[in-house]
Amino acid sequence: MRFMGSNPVVKRAQQEGYAAGTAGAATYGGIIRKLSILFALLAGSGVMSAAYVFDYGFTPGVTIGMVVAIIVALISVIVATVSTRLAPVFSIVYVLSKGFALGAISSVYAISLGNHIVSTALMSTGGVFLAMFFLYKSGIITVGPIFRRVMFTALVGLVFASLFMMGFFMFAGAGLGNIGLEIYAVIVVVAVVLSSLFLLIDFDNIQKAVEGGADAKYEWMLSLGLVVTVVWLYLELLRLIALLNARR
Repeated sequence: MRFMGSNPVVKRAQQEGYAAGTAGAATYGGIIRKLSILFALLAGSGVMSAAYVFDYGFTPGVTIGMVVAIIVALISVIVATVSTRLAPVFSIVYVLSKGFALGAISSVYAISLGNHIVSTALMSTGGVFLAMFFLYKSGIITVGPIFRRVMFTALVGLVFASLFMMGFFMFAGAGLGNIGLEIYAVIVVVAVVLSSLFLLIDFDNIQKAVEGGADAKYEWMLSLGLVVTVVWLYLELLRLIALLNARR
């Protein structure tokens, strides 16, 4: 499970303070352009990975590649967090490696449950994104210090609950029966809600950076932060749809 909704890539920018430098100030246009690049590369990498799995199956090479890709993606986020100079390069490395892993994971779901599950998850992700953007821009939900603290606390609780559940599954296995599946379903639903709400924090980070005159070098960090949350949301929706499909 991916719990990157806290978006550590924006923390360094917040700690250093938003101050425009020689590169000029960050703009919404600049962030949108970078988001377009990152999402295009993410989708391209995912499509190629999925096509390979559909053609040759989930081979040991794909399994190893997926594990390596996830590790590379994690390292890339860390590097982008600590270095605005390297953020452009490692943002691209992140989406290429994460796209490979997402394509492989999505293809497994598609082969097992049908192609519709991936398209449904993608459309649901887009729908949730637009809904959260509307809620933020309309002011229906405001992002303040209390909201951020509550979200972070909930995220930590979700991580511990997931680790606790993993431990139970390891030791009890099938002995948990329906109770284990029900608890797992609750965790997935909570993860979907949290990842959706963390989009509001990303929107607020971007707005504060642009309106606060942040240096343009932070555009890559802010864009990557939003991509990380969208990826997290997609994975949780994929799991949720798979659960609902299994209950039919």
